[in-house]
Amino acid sequence: MEKFLQTYIAVHRTLYNFDNPIIAFNLIKIKYPFWVKEDPKSVKQVTEQAVEIRQEIEKDLEKPLGKGFFQIAAKYDAAYRLINDITDEINDTPSMVKANYADEEKLDKLIETVYDRRRKNLKKKLFRSAIYSTLSIFVAGGASFIIFEGPVARWAGVPFSILTLFFDLLIPSFVMFLLVLAIRPPHPNNFPVVVKEIKKIVYHQAEEDVYELALNKKKNKFLHALFVIISTLFGLAGLALIFWVYKIAKVPWTSMYIDTVFTAMVFFAATAIKATSKEITIQDKGNILESFLDLFSVPMAKIGQWFSNKWREYNIVSALFTALVDTPFSAIIRLVEDWRNFLKEKSAEIH
Repeated sequence: MEKFLQTYIAVHRTLYNFDNPIIAFNLIKIKYPFWVKEDPKSVKQVTEQAVEIRQEIEKDLEKPLGKGFFQIAAKYDAAYRLINDITDEINDTPSMVKANYADEEKLDKLIETVYDRRRKNLKKKLFRSAIYSTLSIFVAGGASFIIFEGPVARWAGVPFSILTLFFDLLIPSFVMFLLVLAIRPPHPNNFPVVVKEIKKIVYHQAEEDVYELALNKKKNKFLHALFVIISTLFGLAGLALIFWVYKIAKVPWTSMYIDTVFTAMVFFAATAIKATSKEITIQDKGNILESFLDLFSVPMAKIGQWFSNKWREYNIVSALFTALVDTPFSAIIRLVEDWRNFLKEKSAEIH
């Protein structure tokens, strides 16, 4: 049962991008079927066991074992995502779907078609993400200046100049733009691996693939501690570098610490965008430069994640920011996207 639950959770997180509340509800329906029934007996069970059920589900979602299942699901979800695209591409009766899958030559063409489409869309999506996320960071920085940084700096007697305000807004926005722009689409060597994985799913294999998880893997405590220390030092070095850049830009001291933390959160946001770019990637080939940059970016992203989680705990501040900045900006972005789609539709009608 445990293996099934962790696989179920991992699939929901990777293939469907569900968040914990939705996954929790689906888990409840599996483990506690009476939850969705409306008869008096079931209602009584729910009221009596609600707290225990919640605690149990939270344990399922946070088990360390789940990380291993997530890594495997995240690696191989591309094949299942493309199989769904292929089925949509055929878009015919069940017999035609079966015939297309049975013909290996047709399947090869279908895989190539949906893969190329996904790859092209991914490039466009990454470029849009670079633009929109940069604008979002810029707007958030402006809102932070108006609501908090500007008044505090004036109160402390170190007001912003036009130039320092420019750098205050530019640096995190520029960092976000570079980080997202640096995300690469899948390597050409990824395609044959994807084809092979899809065929292993579609066609009967003599032997099933086995994905091994080291359940009780003993860690070398010395090496683990060493790696943690090194990672922490690189993260702190990254923060110090960012702080130094703000200092060189002569940003008021009242904002330097806030801006440094904000930039760390930018690294976390960029890492999340990078994760979504792996939707058709099974074999990810890095390079020396990426490995070197990861020494700084990964610890920075972890620090940014911690601050982001803490930010969410302050619901009033977070809700205020969402209401005043994030929601209006998101609405504008959606309006721009809808306008672009409208123009495309009208353009297609011209013959």
